[in-house]
Amino acid sequence: MLNMIDEEIGTRNKKGDWKPSYLFSYGPLFELPFRPFIILKWIFSHPGYILPWLFFYGLIGLIVYLFLTPDLEVTSNLHYSWCLPILLRNFILILLWFGFLHFRLYVKKSQSNLYKYNSSYGEGSKEKFLFKNQIYDNMFLSLVSGSIFISFYEILALWCYSNNYFSNVNWNDNLIYCLILILLLPLYKDAHFYTGHRFLHSSVLYKYAHYVHHKNVNPGPWSGLAMHPIEHFIYFSFFIIFFIVPSHPFHFYFLYGIFLFAPAVHGHSGYEKLMVNKKSGVGTGGHAHYLHHKYFECNYGDGNLPLDRWFGTLHDGSDEAQERMIKRMKERRG
Repeated sequence: MLNMIDEEIGTRNKKGDWKPSYLFSYGPLFELPFRPFIILKWIFSHPGYILPWLFFYGLIGLIVYLFLTPDLEVTSNLHYSWCLPILLRNFILILLWFGFLHFRLYVKKSQSNLYKYNSSYGEGSKEKFLFKNQIYDNMFLSLVSGSIFISFYEILALWCYSNNYFSNVNWNDNLIYCLILILLLPLYKDAHFYTGHRFLHSSVLYKYAHYVHHKNVNPGPWSGLAMHPIEHFIYFSFFIIFFIVPSHPFHFYFLYGIFLFAPAVHGHSGYEKLMVNKKSGVGTGGHAHYLHHKYFECNYGDGNLPLDRWFGTLHDGSDEAQERMIKRMKERRG
């Protein structure tokens, strides 16, 4: 039954590689001619710009901010009494969310190979991985380095809000501004991710840092934050925008939810769709980033800002895109 569905929504070759029957595409925000009603429908429809993932990770950020974060009165002075609980909280959240996805998809195998890009479950025991095991390597990097760096930036952000290094706006007096900022921040996320990612693919940074993440040719949930500390330092530096743009602390936690949790689903689950039951599921849009892990030289961006299309590095899954990528790689190598 699952194999029949698998063939209906995509194709799987003899090697076990699956791709969806449709090509990767961006939302209508930057399409010409400009169509405001189509854009509005896309923003508020399901699936669309907000639903399901922006709303979901924004809700996580809101819960963390309201119930699991110290008051700004406390964070004006750096002290282990409030800094260490943040580190512990982030460690636990990563363990629970990434662990849940890995257990459901790769241990329990709840949806088998349905919507799975690669029919194999990880890369097994290989010398290139720490502990000679992909999962242990990824867990260690995510839980240790990942927890430390997101906590470092979070602590720094709270300290900046407390000491007025960030312009802290009030929701009651600036409701429209705060809502518009929420809608724009995901586009900033796309620009930050693309810029940092291209930087990490420079020869020196790739050799000494980004290669660690690219050990995962066949990624899974734990691959999402499996990065060298240098890459974590760059990846989580999204908070720097608030030195310039007036914001409320929730805006930081909105991005916190996206940067900390979204990679496990959208780019690294290994699945195009996560099934809720036998008939319905939620799309991850992860095919583009899966192709990046497979081919390295394409799809540096993520989200709805079409930077890969603008800079000629888009691989939409078509044979034509594959030929363009091969041609571009040959030209770069002389």
